[in-house]
Amino acid sequence: MFVLYADNNRLTVHQREQVTSGSANIYFARFDFSPEWDGMERTACFRSGGRVVSVLLDESGGCTIPWEVMDLDDAGKRLMIGVCGMRDGGVVLPTVWADCGIIQQGAEVGAMSRAPTPGALAQSLFQKADGIQVEGQELRLMAGAKTLASVTLPDPGPKAGEIATDADMMELLDEVFQTSQDNN
Repeated sequence: MFVLYADNNRLTVHQREQVTSGSANIYFARFDFSPEWDGMERTACFRSGGRVVSVLLDESGGCTIPWEVMDLDDAGKRLMIGVCGMRDGGVVLPTVWADCGIIQQGAEVGAMSRAPTPGALAQSLFQKADGIQVEGQELRLMAGAKTLASVTLPDPGPKAGEIATDADMMELLDEVFQTSQDNN
């Protein structure tokens, strides 16, 4: 586990562990914060090479480090971690990057297919959403009675009665989230 402390805009590593390329959903980062961070929505930022992936922190101030920054081609690169806070839509507090060490070469078993870590908008919707509603050709992502996002489904035409695949559902959800981004 990684333990980091955000003191205003400075980020200090209090605990680290060795990480290997090719790892997924195994390493956890927990953040502790100084009083300046009270009331802020907190997002962890992970970087290796030129790739940056952001993850919203849970209620305990932690998150799983996204696999995209420890992909097989990231061996030998430095894992950098930062955190950014936002409050009232206008206050933004980013930290400096903290160096968490070199990503070690992991054993390879061959190409793996992993779903990408959702972006911050999708994570925010997933945290707030509690249901999906379908009415006619309209699919809605719901938080209680409030519609968070909606998309009009295409006419099923001659394929009526077929069951949607996981890929079909992911494509549909991607369209919903893209629609939400365009409306904001």
